[in-house]
Amino acid sequence: VSTSHANGIGDLRLLGRYQLIHDMSSGWGVQFGLKLPTGGFHQTFDGGPQAGGALDRGLQLGTGTTDGLLGLAYFGRPTDNLGWFAQVLAQKPLDTREGFRPSASLSVNGGVRWLNTSRVTPELQVNVRFDGREGGPQGDYDNSGDTIVNVSPGVTVDVRRDLDVFAFVQVPVYQRVKGLQLEPEWLVSAGVRWKL
Repeated sequence: VSTSHANGIGDLRLLGRYQLIHDMSSGWGVQFGLKLPTGGFHQTFDGGPQAGGALDRGLQLGTGTTDGLLGLAYFGRPTDNLGWFAQVLAQKPLDTREGFRPSASLSVNGGVRWLNTSRVTPELQVNVRFDGREGGPQGDYDNSGDTIVNVSPGVTVDVRRDLDVFAFVQVPVYQRVKGLQLEPEWLVSAGVRWKL
């Protein structure tokens, strides 16, 4: 068995949203942005028979490519204390890098929020992700591509009128992968949302 370990920042995503239609009970928005190649992709195996050899490109902190992001979002508020949302977001590589083209993906998310008078908003999401196959001479076509469904409880905290922070724990309830792949038992996601 060969092993590897990595710490650091992966690829960063910059995502903007433009509200198309908005009233007090519902709204539509378009999402757009880029995934930037900020994560390293020259990691090697630390131990085992492949020590010193290049780690598979799909297992690196970053892909080395810039990807386009485009999506559509909807939110509604059927009651004073309940909000719900749905989102579809496509991610497509705009280039290849050193013989590797990461897979394109489609994410479908939905959830409900309990809207209360405090600055803390609990939320429950269902996240579905469809990944295509990797490409290029450094891609692993046979061992890439998947469908993952996560249930994700989380919370959003209003820090200021124009600034929110959020955190979610993603727990997989369905995984279908093609070939031999590593998938996490759970994930923690955190972020900042700044409103202009």
